[in-house]
Amino acid sequence: MSDASFRKRCCFILLVLSLGLPSVLATSVNITVAEGGKIISFYDQYYIYQLNGSVAVTNPSNSTLNNIEIPLYVSTLDIRTNYSKQFNYMTPQEIYIFNLPGNATETFYYRLLGISTEDLSTNNESVLANGINLLQPKIYSSLFGTLKKAPLEDVAQGGRPNTRLISVELRNPTDYDYTIDKVKVVKTDDIDPGLELAKWSFTGQKPMLAAREGWDFDFLDTNATEGQVYWLSTDIYIDRIEVYQSSNISRYDQDDLFVILSNETLNETGAGENATFLADRVYLRKFASATLMTPGETVNMTVLVSNLEPRDVSFTVYDPLPSGFDVLNVRQGSVRGKNVTWNVTLSSGMAKRLRYQLRYADPDSLGIDYFRPAHLTYRGQTYYSQSIPFVRKYVPERKVFVQKSVKFLSGEEVQVTISVQNLGESSLQDVMVREHLLSTAEFREISQQPVERGLWKLDDLRPSGTWRTTYITDKMSVLNVMPELYGVPPESVMQTIILSNVVMSKFSLLSTHVVEIVGIVVLVILVGLYFVPTSFFSRVKRRQAKDLSLMSRELSSLRERTDGRDRPSPEEGKVRPMLTPSKEEVAQRSSGLRSPDRLARHAALEKSAELLERAKERTARRAEEEKERSR
Repeated sequence: MSDASFRKRCCFILLVLSLGLPSVLATSVNITVAEGGKIISFYDQYYIYQLNGSVAVTNPSNSTLNNIEIPLYVSTLDIRTNYSKQFNYMTPQEIYIFNLPGNATETFYYRLLGISTEDLSTNNESVLANGINLLQPKIYSSLFGTLKKAPLEDVAQGGRPNTRLISVELRNPTDYDYTIDKVKVVKTDDIDPGLELAKWSFTGQKPMLAAREGWDFDFLDTNATEGQVYWLSTDIYIDRIEVYQSSNISRYDQDDLFVILSNETLNETGAGENATFLADRVYLRKFASATLMTPGETVNMTVLVSNLEPRDVSFTVYDPLPSGFDVLNVRQGSVRGKNVTWNVTLSSGMAKRLRYQLRYADPDSLGIDYFRPAHLTYRGQTYYSQSIPFVRKYVPERKVFVQKSVKFLSGEEVQVTISVQNLGESSLQDVMVREHLLSTAEFREISQQPVERGLWKLDDLRPSGTWRTTYITDKMSVLNVMPELYGVPPESVMQTIILSNVVMSKFSLLSTHVVEIVGIVVLVILVGLYFVPTSFFSRVKRRQAKDLSLMSRELSSLRERTDGRDRPSPEEGKVRPMLTPSKEEVAQRSSGLRSPDRLARHAALEKSAELLERAKERTARRAEEEKERSR
């Protein structure tokens, strides 16, 4: 066999094998929904849902799927599940699975309850399956990626200034084809991604990333500096999803609600499969003043009893009490166990109305229910009234969401933001919010006026409303303490704490402060240099000249007094017998004027006068120099 013929046969065999093997591209995630229950329509205006079901997510490949998010749409219905595995959950918005190994299945069991104005089930299909298909089923995840930054190019070696190379490597380690929804790189000045300096988007460059495929690309940052950080963000999804469903849903409308139900449905014993209205002997009819029940609603119940017998009759009428109601009053009857009873005697052809009043007191139940038939027994025959359907309206318990956000500032201070959101259907009134602060902690820059230190009052918070306050305090006094709410049941309060900027660049804050301080100092110096030579120095010169003038006058006065005492005045030389001093007084005065202290003082005054003259000369010279400079 020639080499050419051998190569042809090998190529043919490989082609046949490749066609026979299953491709990884055919791999898809399987979602299986099994659902049953009832849906009641009231004149196509609103729909009551009472459904139970299970949803299973299967990974048929050999590779692990991470961070699975399956979007849902179930309108205003509530999903209840007892699933408690860590990190996995099911809400009315999504199904989330943290990690699903290869060839594994994750199953959620749920109840779907509530009242909606939308018909979420077409052709009796599963409501949950329709909720997945409505949003074009996708499974979101994220790619494994690495980002590397090269050093800044060396200008001395021919490199470009402020330029560095950024390398991105993306890998798809699974057996699924991923559609790339987003690939973005963000640059920040520190490790806080909220402070964006620049960003690059590469979303449209590659729409798909096949199974086991990688994608590497580079780009240049032409405005780079040292100390900058780059962040890689990706969003991908799988749209090869097979949704399987099986449903056993019974649908009712307003016409179906007023038929006589079977005793099995009514949980009664006695009559056969269906009780029919009776046209002879004894006739029972039941009425209710309201059929839409909310907590606190009162309803007046009436049982009409008619005697169609040709004789007087006596019997006991029993009307079962529905669950979740309180009995307010009973007319001419009594309550025995779970029934209201009347002992009735009727003449032939007569009728009687039996009345009692109830109050709805069950805030937890919801959906369709029935006032069960009243009944009586006469001559061995049990007679029933019709049942009356009513709606237990779903009013969710009051739900309050409290979020505490702690933003780290410079030093030991933090900015705390407390948000209170009303997620219920009724307003919240007179709710107190208490923040536990240390007695020595800071408490300033408060955006909402507190009643006292760390205590606020919410007078009225409407449904879907949010109340928010901020303040600044010490770091260590608030990190592990959540605020308390008074006036709301603790079980209806959901709380979370968010720490932002836990690791922050103090250098940038310090640099900002230094620049501000230096700028202020320079501004003060410039203003001083402008105003001081013309105002301050002139005032100093005037003060010095005034002081010198005063000193000069004082020295002159002292000199005159001293000289006058050294020689007598002409008037003192005149003969004044009555004033002429004695020889002892003259000698004493002369000795005082010639004493060493007096001579030393005289010498000091002479020297001060000399210094004063020199100071005057210096002041005059400086004044001349200033005039020359100003010119």
